Amino acid sequence: IGAAAGGLEYVHVRRKGTPVAYSPESTDDLVSGVWTQAAYTILSTGTLDDDFDVVTHQIPDHGEAKAFIRLKIDQL
Repeated sequence: IGAAAGGLEYVHVRRKGTPVAYSPESTDDLVSGVWTQAAYTILSTGTLDDDFDVVTHQIPDHGEAKAFIRLKIDQL
């Protein structure tokens, strides 16, 4: 995670050739346990190695005083 113009840049690896969906989620309150799909744009994808790609997302800043990000991984 890093700062980017207008938001955050979030980078993660993604396993190639698996029936899995990856989606960034956000919340402003860790106690509530309520997470929603974050608005994001995929900036780039690249090859890490034979098994994994690297995915870079931009998540816009909506002016929250605090925000938490996680990556939800679902088997399809």
